[in-house]
Amino acid sequence: MHIAGRFDPGRKTVLYGAGQLASMALALWPDDTPRPLLLIDEFSRERALDGIPVRRLAQVDAGLLRESQVVLSAFKLDPFAVAEKLAERGASIGLTVYDLFESTIAPRFSNGWRLDDADPEVRRALAAGRVLLADELSRAVWDDVVDWRCRRRLRPDALRRIEPESDKYINALTRELIAAAPLLVDGGAYDGGFLSSAAALVAPQATLVAFEPDPVSFERSCSAMAALAGRRVEPRPLALGGACGQRPFYSTGGLSARLVEPAHANTAVACTTIDAQPWPAPAEMPAALGRPVLKLHIEGAELEAIEGAARFIGERRPLVMVNCSHNADGLLRIPQRLAQLGLQDIWLRTHALFGEGVTLYAL
Repeated sequence: MHIAGRFDPGRKTVLYGAGQLASMALALWPDDTPRPLLLIDEFSRERALDGIPVRRLAQVDAGLLRESQVVLSAFKLDPFAVAEKLAERGASIGLTVYDLFESTIAPRFSNGWRLDDADPEVRRALAAGRVLLADELSRAVWDDVVDWRCRRRLRPDALRRIEPESDKYINALTRELIAAAPLLVDGGAYDGGFLSSAAALVAPQATLVAFEPDPVSFERSCSAMAALAGRRVEPRPLALGGACGQRPFYSTGGLSARLVEPAHANTAVACTTIDAQPWPAPAEMPAALGRPVLKLHIEGAELEAIEGAARFIGERRPLVMVNCSHNADGLLRIPQRLAQLGLQDIWLRTHALFGEGVTLYAL
C-alpha cells in the first residue's frame, strides 16, 4: 500500500482515528492551518475531541469524504482495513498525520521525515546499517522502515512484526539485563514510566537516574520517582546532548518536547552530556550485578547524546536502548556509531506503524 500524499492546506481535512495520536495532532496543530472538520473513529465513545465532532464512518456524508483529504491519525489501526472501508465510500487515505506535520511543523515534530534512497550516500548508509543487525526479525523491521521512509510504502506483513507498546524497552531481549543492571539511566524520562517499571526488576542497590528537561514532564517524573520508596532514584532536570550549556528548547508539557533551533524555541534548558555527569566508579558498583543500561528517547537528539556518551559507552559497555523514529540518524548513523563504540550486537524492534516506535537495542 502506498500512502504518498502531501498535505494541501486548501482542502478540507478529516482525521481517521480519535485516540492518542489524534489528541497529540490536535494539540500540535499549526495555528495557520485550518483545523479538521471532523474525526472518524469506530470505537471512540467520545462525541467530540478538542471541540471537533467524532463520528463513525457510516455517519459521515460520502460527498464530504470524497472532497476531503483523509489523514490517518492512528498508529494501531490496520490501515489496509481502513482503506477498504473508505474505498466503499469512494474515498481513500490521503496521508498520515506524520506527513501533515512534515509539511507544516517539521522543526517541532519531525517524525514524518523521508529518505531518498536514490541518493548514493543514503543507499550506502542503509546497506551498512542493515548488515550490523543481529537477527532476521531486526532485518525485516529495518526493511519495513526503509520501505516507509523511502517510498511511503507499507508492506502487509509489517503488521505481523509490531510488538505491544508495553514491551518497548522491557522485553525478552532486555529483561534479564535490566534486572541485573547496577545503574539505569533514562534519557527522556517523560512521566517516569520506564524507570517505574524497571524498578520492579532491579536489585535494591541499583541506582535509577532520570533526565527530563521539560518542566511539566520533569515534575511528573519526580512524582513517579517519589513513589519508588526505598529506591536510589535521582531525577535530573537536564537535557542530554553532545555538549554542556543552555540550549533552545520547545516545551510542550507533554509529547514532542525537544531541543530545537532558536527560531522555534519557546524556552531554554540546561543541557549536559552523559560523560560530563558524575557516575559511581565501576569499582564502586555492586560486583554481583551486570552492565549499566542507557535509554535514549529524546525526540531527535539521540545521536548527539550518543556522542556525548562515547566515553561512558566505551568504558562501561552498557545495554543501549535508542528510539530511532525521530529523524534519519536512526537509520543512517546510529547503528554505525554504536558499532564503532564497540557495541556489536544490535537488534531492532517496532511497536507501531509508519516507522514509529522503532527501538534499537545494542550490547
